[in-house]
Amino acid sequence: MPHNLHEPVTLNDDSYSQILSTRDGVEVLHDLLSKEHPDYKKWKENWETYADVLGDTEVEKEKYLPRGLSENKGLYRLRVRLSQFIPESQLAVQKLLGALFNRNPRRDGIPASLDQFMQDSDFRGHHWNKVIEEIAHQLLGYGTTRILVNINRTGEGIPLTRADEQQRNIRPYVVLYSPLSVIDWEADEFGQLNMVRLKETRTVSNQPTKYNPEAHATKTRFVQYDRQSARWWEFTENDKGKKRVSDQGSSRHDLGVVPMVVEYFPKAVKPMVGSSFIRYAAKADIQKFQAESDLAYDTHVHAHPIFFAKVNEDLAAVGIGSQSFIKLDPQGDEEIGYVPAPTPAFDALQSVIEEKRAMIYRQANIDPMGVADAGSSQMQGSGTSRAWSYGTSEARMLSQIADTMEKVERRVFDMALRFITADADPDSTLFEGEIQYPEEFDIASTESLLMQTQGVGAQINSETLAKTLQGRVAASLVGDVTTKRLEGIIDEIEANPLIGDSEMVEQEGTTSMPTAGDAGEVELGTKQAELEQQKDQRPIVQEQAREQVEQHEMQKEQHEMAKEQHQLQMAQQQMQMQQAMMGGEEQGGAPGAPEAPGAPAAAQPAAPGQPQAPRKAKKSVVAKKKTGQTPAEKESRSMGVTKQQIDRQREGSNLPGRKPTTRK
Repeated sequence: MPHNLHEPVTLNDDSYSQILSTRDGVEVLHDLLSKEHPDYKKWKENWETYADVLGDTEVEKEKYLPRGLSENKGLYRLRVRLSQFIPESQLAVQKLLGALFNRNPRRDGIPASLDQFMQDSDFRGHHWNKVIEEIAHQLLGYGTTRILVNINRTGEGIPLTRADEQQRNIRPYVVLYSPLSVIDWEADEFGQLNMVRLKETRTVSNQPTKYNPEAHATKTRFVQYDRQSARWWEFTENDKGKKRVSDQGSSRHDLGVVPMVVEYFPKAVKPMVGSSFIRYAAKADIQKFQAESDLAYDTHVHAHPIFFAKVNEDLAAVGIGSQSFIKLDPQGDEEIGYVPAPTPAFDALQSVIEEKRAMIYRQANIDPMGVADAGSSQMQGSGTSRAWSYGTSEARMLSQIADTMEKVERRVFDMALRFITADADPDSTLFEGEIQYPEEFDIASTESLLMQTQGVGAQINSETLAKTLQGRVAASLVGDVTTKRLEGIIDEIEANPLIGDSEMVEQEGTTSMPTAGDAGEVELGTKQAELEQQKDQRPIVQEQAREQVEQHEMQKEQHEMAKEQHQLQMAQQQMQMQQAMMGGEEQGGAPGAPEAPGAPAAAQPAAPGQPQAPRKAKKSVVAKKKTGQTPAEKESRSMGVTKQQIDRQREGSNLPGRKPTTRK
């Protein structure tokens, strides 16, 4: 940490009395105590923005909606009044807090002297579990904490025993302050605080008198802590701005440290300043609010349409509605209508709003698949992709927050013990207990984790892996138990044999599941039996699937057979037609066909007793010698039927390439 060069205001009794003795001593003292640290001035605007988007303050909308140079005052007030500030950065914070405190952390070794502190940590009746959630909210929102640990001890200088303190309910408690309330500080080169000054302002009721008629007054209280003592001043201011010192005092705590716990997330920028988790998301939230303000104002204006008319009549006579009418002069250039709504401008504003909304979660490093609108197709993803996105965004960040919160709790408990431990060494560690937040943040439920653990034995032969997963299941099931008890459960898992170990079953000579003597393990045995039954049914399911595939193939083959049978029938018809035509040619050609010029004369039948002359070869045979195919075969080929199919059909054989189908 860099050395703090800022010189804080220091007041002792002499300087305090000297200042008040002057004429304007009250104003001078008030201004002196109101002096702000330079880093406070730099980060004040950011902290105010964080407070607005987190809902910690009442938002001044005018701060984020500047008035235009030529904008009418009345219309500007209307625009501000129509605007609704609905931030979304706090939703990202709440999502992480819900996952972080899904179950309470385990705390071991809490001293009995802190029992009352745990039950009522802030003197307002809030349990420590409630207070620590508020601390985490502050840590995520502002990037740092301001946890003041104090004790309600009165009567300085009066020694009290522990029994006296218990009888008078004197005990430590915590007060959470916003970074806006700690206006000045001093830290050493290691970032350890030497001094802090708080400023609180509140409005109180005031009994009106003749000399002070105001019913209410503003009280401003300054409290300054150093390593040994505390000092406070209170000013009362009336409606006219006149101030007076209404209270002042001091006390000693002698702790040797400033009793304020300051922690940072995700990192420290400098002493008392952290880099907020929503630093850039908050800025996107403001831009979204400005776009929503413009859209709300434009929608309001165009929801009440602007009416225009070019008429010679008085405007008071011009009306509109179901029971009114306007008569225009047909001879004149008169016109009536509405100014159209600028739909492209509306669409552009809506697009900006959606873009800024996505930017908020992107800058907050939150899984967009878990927060985007259901109708947004670009954010849709499979279960695996969503699990991966969660593991690389929220899960990783939650682990870091958990580590920081463990440190915060240890430091608060240690500071509380210093108030009730006499002569404690400032450099010593008084709290020696254990704080354990969840180490894993997974979107998988305990039931799915249990099923995965049961199924891993059938996939991976590793006893170490199986027992490790069983330990995860046990930690998820038991919830808020002590670390010692959980370690005992893990030790039993490591010592006992695996449930359902086949080798152990064979050695015992029994088919029953080994028991560990508790209902939880009996339930695990039942789950294991169901898993084994599913494994036995797996071949049956596979055989049924195989039969369905074969049935589908048979139907496909039958369809092909019918198609080929049809083609063969068509080929047979063509062959019969060709044979009939060839038979007519052998008997002398077609009746009445003229002979071609130069054609040889037809052969005459031989006389009785004379040998017949050899007959001429058929044209089909001659054609076959030249082409290797008869005209009938050539015709059938042109129709998509091969020679082999024709031959098989002639021989009465089965279809080509078809083998009888046999089933196992």
